Amino acid sequence: MKKKIALLLTGTMVAGLFGGVMNVAADDSAEKIKITYMEWGDETRLKAAEEAFEAQYPNVDIVIDNCGGNYNDYVNKLKVTMAANEGPEVFKLQPGALLEQFKEYVEPLDTYLEQDYGENWKDKFEEAIYYQIEDENIGWMGAPTYLSLAGTLFVNETILEENGLEVPTTYDELVNCCTALREKGIFPVAMGAKDEWADQDFIVTLFNQIAPGKVYEVEKGNGKWTDPEMVKALEQWEKYFTDGVFVDGALGLSIYNDAVDMSQNGQAAFLFNGHWYMDSFLDEETGTKLEDSYKWTVIPLPAADDGETAVQVALSDMICVNNSIEDEETKEMAYKFAMFFAGDYMSEFSKTTYIMQTAMKDIPLNTTFRGESGPKMDEELKDMVQYGKGARELSNVETKSELIIVLQEIAMGTLSPEDGAARVQAVADGQ
Repeated sequence: MKKKIALLLTGTMVAGLFGGVMNVAADDSAEKIKITYMEWGDETRLKAAEEAFEAQYPNVDIVIDNCGGNYNDYVNKLKVTMAANEGPEVFKLQPGALLEQFKEYVEPLDTYLEQDYGENWKDKFEEAIYYQIEDENIGWMGAPTYLSLAGTLFVNETILEENGLEVPTTYDELVNCCTALREKGIFPVAMGAKDEWADQDFIVTLFNQIAPGKVYEVEKGNGKWTDPEMVKALEQWEKYFTDGVFVDGALGLSIYNDAVDMSQNGQAAFLFNGHWYMDSFLDEETGTKLEDSYKWTVIPLPAADDGETAVQVALSDMICVNNSIEDEETKEMAYKFAMFFAGDYMSEFSKTTYIMQTAMKDIPLNTTFRGESGPKMDEELKDMVQYGKGARELSNVETKSELIIVLQEIAMGTLSPEDGAARVQAVADGQ
């Protein structure tokens, strides 16, 4: 796992981009520790992280593999390399199915964290993430980045006001609003139902509106997918299509950039997306255009009259260390690099990426919005945390895959919610 490269050091080096000064004694015989980091994020941002960490630790060679920025390519490559014992020293996972798929390769970080922060080291992190990052058989599975919030509608208030409409607070109000918008030639809710992640975010929100937390228990076998509450959520999903709440052709659209373009161009009054969409309001060009053109607000997906307000508040990512690293020096440096993403990197990352709340406490952020709507929505999102009902990601890979197929067939009108629920339950029964 450890590749050494000859290096001549001629003095001391200073860490620049992320602050802090680190003196490294010159040593003609010094050799670099190679750490490969694999994920699917933006190459430019990851390159900046690489350079910043290497400035702090000149004895380390960070190699970034972002798999072309493609999530599916990342998952496939990680699967192949880990199985061959050729995986990266450090890699990114998300709570849910992705973590379940790869957690056997994760090194527990408890000992390292206690060495750095003492016996009360957990106090350094937000309590809301504990259940997602700690496994009773493994321990603390990674360095947590920031909290994610899903189950929201971004609302173009200007469009609503110009058409004498108010921001809806219930599903019935949303239906009436969308009907009125359609009559005026305005698109209702821009939804990219072609995207599996968007479908998952939406249905988990509906499950939690109708029976908070039940879907996670059903995944564990403590309940059935055919239970009345689960079927009711599938029926509610169907209504978003039959009631004309989603834009026509939503099944053929992606969030990025089909639905996003509809929203940003003023064609659609609503956009289904998560907190990460706030990146648009940080971008100098896009954010300025959005702020200058319209007023915006963000709301939880309106629930039916007998439902509860629900969003999913979860740990976005964790940076994990490969447990097959044999060299202890390399493993410790891999831990330091993982923790770099939880701490120092978050401050720099927040300049271009919206961070609602870091998982590690007391990390200063450098968020700059381009107008008045951005800060307002920032506060609205933080206020929604109180409605958190569970994680975004479903953890059972097989039932999740079948559920996504079922959702799309229900949307096409070729499958009833009852039969769809039975199909998912059949997969669960076969496990």
